[in-house]
Amino acid sequence: MTQAAASENLPPGELLGREFSTAIVMFHEAVGRLMGLSAVERKCIDVLRRLGPVTAGTIGEHTGLTTGAVTGLMDRLEKAGYVRRERDPGDRRKVVVHLLPNEQLDAQLAAAFGPKTKAIILNTPNNPTGKVFERAEFERIRDLCLHWNAFAITDEIYEHMLYDGAKHISLATLDGMRDRTITINALSKTYSVTGWRVGWAIAPPEVTAAIRKVHDFLTVGAAAPLQEAGAVAMGSPASYYESLSGEYLVRRDRLLGILTNAGFRCFKPRGAYYIMTDIADFGFPDDVAFAKYLVSEIGVAAVPGSSFYKNPASGRTQVRFTFCKTEKTFQAAEERLAKLKKSA
Repeated sequence: MTQAAASENLPPGELLGREFSTAIVMFHEAVGRLMGLSAVERKCIDVLRRLGPVTAGTIGEHTGLTTGAVTGLMDRLEKAGYVRRERDPGDRRKVVVHLLPNEQLDAQLAAAFGPKTKAIILNTPNNPTGKVFERAEFERIRDLCLHWNAFAITDEIYEHMLYDGAKHISLATLDGMRDRTITINALSKTYSVTGWRVGWAIAPPEVTAAIRKVHDFLTVGAAAPLQEAGAVAMGSPASYYESLSGEYLVRRDRLLGILTNAGFRCFKPRGAYYIMTDIADFGFPDDVAFAKYLVSEIGVAAVPGSSFYKNPASGRTQVRFTFCKTEKTFQAAEERLAKLKKSA
């Protein structure tokens, strides 16, 4: 009997154990890649298909992906033709409020709410813009949530990365929002352990119960030793967080100088560790063409701005850089981007 034939006769559990052992790490990395499915990814999906239809549940059950990774991978698998997801026939839609870096909320926000609004999702400090929402803006959001009986889901993972006097405010702390806010956070950014994938959600008891059920079926739970280590990290003194912000402020200003000198128009962030830039003056057809040129000809990587927009055309003149880098990397980027300025 050939090895391939023998594998086919293995019980499903052993088959998954053998074939996923070399591929499971790939699933965690796959979500961040822009190109199509790799050969190893296809092999993993083929293994799953032998056991039945491929769904978010089967991927989460057999690979141990975090909830976000399952969602991202399902999107890619659907586009590649591997899976088909049933769409809700009801009248449910996602409304996106475009907000440029440091731009104040306006009538767009009020127009996005209505009798069918279930929740608003926001990230502050914001990735990719670096915007930090202020109290007056949160009060406006609070009033709309109360008026339309909607929840707020907040991603506050960059809460300790603040500059120029910006203050982080948790929406849940505003009057009337404790019982209608789901606060999401994680160890990843504050403690530089993005690979651990350990985070938490704080919500009213009835909502937390539902979150626990979904989390249990999708990912079961984060690794216990990493949770213990995270608890120790969260006991860090105030000086740690002050130092963190101070160090990132220096790096922000360093990269702002490099990018400005290279000809980029930069949006100065007040939080997180990203800088959004306008590239219209470089004369490229769009952000993707520019990002590819930047990598292949200059040797510097940036994220196309269109990847952050519901309508890609809205970000066609923007790219995002990150400043969670060492001085050695900054020096190399400065030297390479000088060539861009000369060729523009």
